Amino acid sequence: MKILLIIFGFFFIQQTFAQTEDLPIIFIDNCSGKVIQPYYEFDSDKENDNLKILTYNIERGEWLAQETITIDLNEIDTIRTSKILFATENYLHSQKWYFLNCDSICNGEEKEYYSNGKIKLIGEFINGKPERISFYRNDGTIETKEIYFPNSLLTSRIEYYDQSGELEEYEVYKQRKNRTIITTFDKNDNPIKKEEQKNYIE
Repeated sequence: MKILLIIFGFFFIQQTFAQTEDLPIIFIDNCSGKVIQPYYEFDSDKENDNLKILTYNIERGEWLAQETITIDLNEIDTIRTSKILFATENYLHSQKWYFLNCDSICNGEEKEYYSNGKIKLIGEFINGKPERISFYRNDGTIETKEIYFPNSLLTSRIEYYDQSGELEEYEVYKQRKNRTIITTFDKNDNPIKKEEQKNYIE
């Protein structure tokens, strides 16, 4: 679902992004090591007043890259931007998109690490399009694994792992004409629930 959040926010942000000045954040570009000033915006976390949902938007050559993360402003005032990001061409209504690792289009296995040396992300890509992406906690344990339909940002399966890195449950996505059917299973492949979502983006 991380990638879907990026998609839904991206096209809105291209037109309406405004930098929030009352909550200053220092950004360091993990690709260049330099301090940068990207456009960014905060949203509140409805479940925790101390947490903020931060979306930043940075230029990488002819590309516009974006990430959405959750931070605690009482603990974090410096953000190191991710190297691997979803990006579109840097002009309005562009339909062309890729995942980038810094300025290069992701291809084959791509990895990113936390500053402590632990793995942060492992992805498999074909010419910038994701096949699967695994996200890890900063202690190196896997948190989620997302598997995608070919040449698409739509997930076919998402796996969720507990704090010890053991599979907890997973979701299977089936696409219909204007809706998505999501079935959740426990770690023993027993169905837990089924729901439908309307498709807003093809």
